[in-house]
Amino acid sequence: PGEFVIERGLTGIVGPNGCGKSNLVEALRWVMGESSYKNMRASGMDDVIFSGSGTRPARNTAEVTLFLDN
Repeated sequence: PGEFVIERGLTGIVGPNGCGKSNLVEALRWVMGESSYKNMRASGMDDVIFSGSGTRPARNTAEVTLFLDN
């Protein structure tokens, strides 16, 4: 879990390859109603949920909470 605060003005998402920049943007798209797995770089909706790595187990659920306060 993490918190991402978008302040007024321009907000950039920067970091090295593989740090999760695209995952963050896709999580925002998903919670706002994106239903096309192709638009989220996946070959099916099962791919949207973390499928594990060499050091971390797969997950069977995903959750994104978006809190808008304007």
